[in-house]
Amino acid sequence: MTDEADVFASDETLDMYLPRNGFAPPPSWSKYDDAFVARFRQAQMARVSRLDAMARSYVEAGRRAARALKAEDLSSRPDEERRGLARRKAFQPVMVVYRTMANPDYVDRSRDPSPRQYGSLLSDRPDLMNWQLLGFGRICTPRAWLSTWSSRSSQADMVANLAHVTTPSLMVHAGADREIHPRAQRALDAAVVADDRTCVTLEDARHYFEPDFGEARAPERAKLGALLVSWLRERFEL
Repeated sequence: MTDEADVFASDETLDMYLPRNGFAPPPSWSKYDDAFVARFRQAQMARVSRLDAMARSYVEAGRRAARALKAEDLSSRPDEERRGLARRKAFQPVMVVYRTMANPDYVDRSRDPSPRQYGSLLSDRPDLMNWQLLGFGRICTPRAWLSTWSSRSSQADMVANLAHVTTPSLMVHAGADREIHPRAQRALDAAVVADDRTCVTLEDARHYFEPDFGEARAPERAKLGALLVSWLRERFEL
């Protein structure tokens, strides 16, 4: 996107869902070249910076109003000014962030191979969910954007935070996860610094280790449970 006020404003040379850039009609797998993905990722980070600036401006406007109300004797100020500051302090803005379902690996499995199915965690058609109400970070407060969704500002960085975890650690990955792909899983494994660490991948498991659609039995979830119990019993009295 080139304009957050216009969801349809974009640079078509960077639209991963256009055939000319490598996209194939679903459910056929797409094929992107490295040069396109590099430019695409660079543009995504630039957009994150713009969204961060927008979020910070909202937060700072509220802070300025709060400081003005607290620091000044406003009793002699016009009602309109006092009312404006009170409203600005009370204002709770909401950011609507469209087109966040845009990871080339959703539709080009060759870039990070695994037994995962086509699409994202949330949809078989991320190209359409990109425009819909549901989507990652779609509706959030400025603080929520900065603390959770921004890849530049958020402290919710598991790779970085694992460096501070020294207790016994068990990392279990879902091999067929449609959201967390092998490259990210390997980065997490490498980030575990605990002396007692175990990293395991259940190759056929999906993101929630859930059963097949319509099935009651969840064999991958049973495997996960057995693994957890065994790991715990080896280390703790149960």
